Amino acid sequence: MFANIENPEEALASAGQAVLLYLDDCGMPAQEAAMLRDEIMLSIPPTRKM
Repeated sequence: MFANIENPEEALASAGQAVLLYLDDCGMPAQEAAMLRDEIMLSIPPTRKM
């Protein structure tokens, strides 16, 4: 899943997918898992300066 990540956008997408898969493995319903994934991903502070 994490092989061949070449840019920050791909890394963020991979991290989001990993969170979603983990929550699914824990038995969380898909809609609830997607909402929690969004909350988690939005709580990560940006590391790039623009």
